[in-house]
Amino acid sequence: APSAFAEEDCGGDRSCELRTQISALNSEIDSFNNKLAELQKQSGDLKADIERLGIEQDKLRKEIELKQAEHDRLELEIESTRKRSSDNNEAIGYAIAQYYYSEENSTIERLASSDSFSAFLDQEVNLSSISDTLMGIVEENKKLEAELNQEKVRAEQILADLDSQKEQLAAKQAEQQTLLAQTEKSANEVASLKDQKDSERAKLLQEQAEINRQNLGTGGVTPGDPSK
Repeated sequence: APSAFAEEDCGGDRSCELRTQISALNSEIDSFNNKLAELQKQSGDLKADIERLGIEQDKLRKEIELKQAEHDRLELEIESTRKRSSDNNEAIGYAIAQYYYSEENSTIERLASSDSFSAFLDQEVNLSSISDTLMGIVEENKKLEAELNQEKVRAEQILADLDSQKEQLAAKQAEQQTLLAQTEKSANEVASLKDQKDSERAKLLQEQAEINRQNLGTGGVTPGDPSK
């Protein structure tokens, strides 16, 4: 129905009322179009952000995989080093036992039991040398194990940092997806309202066109384009 404002301005002229109502609808539709364009831009920006965050997540995932592989390698190296140290400790134990066994006998007894004086000297030197060598290897293994453990701790810290970054990106992406869903919902609502106004305007334009035809048939004055 025509508004009181339209009736007062138009003095009951239906064609005038229609032009007034159509003009008002044009303004509303323009406003909806502007809002819709704004929401569509926001939606596009959010989709770009979500895609960028997804790329960053993939990059982090690859970094985590590499760092995890390094961490696993260090664990294997540490275990191998410990195994070598354990084996060497057993060898040292055997060498020390042999050394103390020889110490329980007098030098003359050890010399007498040897095939020759040269063999006696070789045995004495070998026992001492083997013990020193194995002790040196064990110390090196301990040092290496300590260094590997430090690297493992650093790798674990980096893994923790990467996991934290990944979680933050995932949270940000989820937030952007929520905003995108809300934005698209608002855009759909605006588009629906715009369609309603388009439909209302189409009916008024149809009515205006019918009045124009009647005016032409009776010699009346034809108004301008009512959609303007």
